[in-house]
Amino acid sequence: MEEILESLKSIDLTWPKKYIIRYIYIKISIFFRRDLNYFLATEEEQLELYKLGFKKDGFNIVCSSLADYYIDIFSIFNIRATKIVATNTAVPLFSLIVESDEEIYYLDPLNDLARNQYGLETGYFAIIPNYENVRKMFNLSSISSDVLRTMDTELGLQSNGIYVSDFVKRLRQEMVVESKINRIYDIAFTDIYSSIKKKLEIIEGELINLGHVKGLYERMMVYNYLRGQLFNKCERKVTEMIIDKDKMELQFVLKFPSLDREVYVEEQSPSGQHYLKKR
Repeated sequence: MEEILESLKSIDLTWPKKYIIRYIYIKISIFFRRDLNYFLATEEEQLELYKLGFKKDGFNIVCSSLADYYIDIFSIFNIRATKIVATNTAVPLFSLIVESDEEIYYLDPLNDLARNQYGLETGYFAIIPNYENVRKMFNLSSISSDVLRTMDTELGLQSNGIYVSDFVKRLRQEMVVESKINRIYDIAFTDIYSSIKKKLEIIEGELINLGHVKGLYERMMVYNYLRGQLFNKCERKVTEMIIDKDKMELQFVLKFPSLDREVYVEEQSPSGQHYLKKR
């Protein structure tokens, strides 16, 4: 907890409360990672773990324990937050209701965890959720993406004034929409294999070490985000990211029907940089 509080020492208690909520929401995300014992389990196994009761396990979290962490931190700054059951599923989603000065916000820190760590725009902060039971129970307020962008700029939460997603969108325009990869590197449009290899080289060199993403599951989510943005439909069809449960490693897999299956394992250098190594 001391480490988390140290990361929040820049908070000024004269800030509007929604600014403090926003700062905490993003800033402390880097400390957490999904509990692989739960998130790599089958639905039946997850249900059994839920029945046993979710408890804090260091920084390995599920939605319930992550909500508990946020409640504890918010309370230190005199912000009232309540953990709620958001869904009616067998294993429900636990999220947060947080009270600002005169408004009530819905927050889902689990589903924004990788986004916050990687530096993307949030998708679950101060939104009106699709869960009818939540909308009926609370008079919720929302904050537009434009206002959040302004807040993040003022709070210094963006890198060089932009989100990582802004940068990736520009790359998408060049790599997918305009197909500059093919023209610059003289790759035939039918040569999907060479296009994937070149894009993977760019992703490895420029993108996979951005932000503060430490958890294996969150890193898989980042790769899948980049695949979705920078690979076209044909390229996505023959690639996948998986976590090998036996080896507890992240793998990028090329699965062309006409070629041997290629596996690239994410490894980490002594300096902490991630890279992909062909197996």
